[in-house]
Amino acid sequence: MSPALYPLVFSPIYKDYLWGGTAIEQTFGRNVPGGRCAESWEIVDRPEGVSPAINGPLAGLRLDTLIARFGNALLGTEIPAGRFPLLIKLIDAGDRLSVQVHPDDGSAPKVGGEAKTEMWYALRTSAGCGVYAGLRAGTTEPAFHTALEHDGVEALLNWCPLATGDAVFVPGGCVHAIGAGCLLLEVQQNSNTTYRVFDWNRFDPHGKPRKLHIGQAMRVIRWDLPPGRAIPGTPASGKQPRLIAECPHFAMARYDLEHPLLLERGDRAFDVLFVTSGELTVESGENVAIRAGTSCLVPACLRRVLLRPSGGRTTVLRIAPGAGYIS
Repeated sequence: MSPALYPLVFSPIYKDYLWGGTAIEQTFGRNVPGGRCAESWEIVDRPEGVSPAINGPLAGLRLDTLIARFGNALLGTEIPAGRFPLLIKLIDAGDRLSVQVHPDDGSAPKVGGEAKTEMWYALRTSAGCGVYAGLRAGTTEPAFHTALEHDGVEALLNWCPLATGDAVFVPGGCVHAIGAGCLLLEVQQNSNTTYRVFDWNRFDPHGKPRKLHIGQAMRVIRWDLPPGRAIPGTPASGKQPRLIAECPHFAMARYDLEHPLLLERGDRAFDVLFVTSGELTVESGENVAIRAGTSCLVPACLRRVLLRPSGGRTTVLRIAPGAGYIS
């Protein structure tokens, strides 16, 4: 007899790129291999890595195996049974990331890539920290191409200062770059397609420039998008969540809890919970204690889930796979 589903915690998959830092280890007390990393893939089902469960009777099973075994009981009645639709990750920008763009749903088939709309939530920021989100108003394709040829791209990028708790929504087709000193939670479509257009004239550990993808990028940039903006990190009010952003692919809401909260959910979709501060016990079938910096997948079949904070005020981000699943 197969074990029943319960809130699932997964082992992170760490990725090391040249711009990585030490904030994940320092902020959340993790044992990061080598002490430095660029990304921690928290919940993922991709060829480049699949999350293994680490708690309860299903510990040791990978996310793809769990989906094959439980199907819509895990994902939800309105979510196609197959690959997990999101990628949840931490980004530790010890240095600034390249200027890049991802295709959206319309342009991805034209370039042979995967669509990627994403959003960032600032978990920790330093003085002067921020991101480039979109292009300055009025930027045209010819002007951008000329700027690429003359190292003038930065002047055309829209700068968004960030404070801890702020968020930024980044649709596919939006030119962007993450600035140094940001520790972010990223929620995105399950995609790993990135077209790099400028990398600040730096070199990889072998002394070579990293590959650029200007041809593909110019085909997927949406010139009609307005400049991006930071969504202020306003706390939630009482037991009511504060909806931060939602789109057809995902939604994110914030809870600031001092007392237990019962989530009465339908079975249409799963939830992901991420604790940004404090500690939380997620009670549904099994009790799962998660501390700050931990992600938890709540299967769709769990209709009643109690969130019990401990040790004072606890801030929790709730992520759903589309609009209309958080109320």
